[in-house]
Amino acid sequence: GSRKPRISRLAMRLFAAFAASCFAVGTERLRPDGSYPNRGDKPVHFTFAPTSLVQGTELDGFRIRVWDNTGEVVKESGDLAGSPEHWAALEPGRYLWGVQWWTQDGETSPWKTSEVVVSPSQGFWDGIPWLGDAQANEFLGEFDAAKAPAELLVAALGFGTVTVNGHAVSSDLLSPSGWTETEKRVLFRSYNITGLLNSTGGATVHVALGCGYRCDAAG
Repeated sequence: GSRKPRISRLAMRLFAAFAASCFAVGTERLRPDGSYPNRGDKPVHFTFAPTSLVQGTELDGFRIRVWDNTGEVVKESGDLAGSPEHWAALEPGRYLWGVQWWTQDGETSPWKTSEVVVSPSQGFWDGIPWLGDAQANEFLGEFDAAKAPAELLVAALGFGTVTVNGHAVSSDLLSPSGWTETEKRVLFRSYNITGLLNSTGGATVHVALGCGYRCDAAG
């Protein structure tokens, strides 16, 4: 029988870039972009930069949409006008957000999307004890996720490794903490562990910490 021609990934990417260039209007510089968390006690500030191949094109209106990890729409701005920005309150978590805008001449941009991460409120860690001492630097815990998606938050005074059901939560090295003045600020990292849960939604979480200054021969 005849063989069907295959389309290479490069060809598909070139076609996608060509198709995008066919639009007279587009969008750039979406913020937030997932590179930093937004405070959970304040509305998220969404901004974008409209672009056009036609000189003198002006923004007439736009709409913003937010999806959760399941693809469900959790925020819909409706049609907006004015400067390209919008504020919306979101529960702590990880989301995908998108924007579409149009001109007075009826040109409409394709949807452009980016990520947004919302951190827990400042009191989220209150009452949660620190684990770790000179004798015990490895910890094992059993948890059941009430529902998917499941997010694991880890704060550490130094470096360590974390696994869920025997699988590393990330390929990152020297995680989860950066260098801060820990009396004032402790960083934490967020991991989507939905795909690491067992068939019943259970998770065996193993955390191994470094020994820090306790490794010093003088200590």
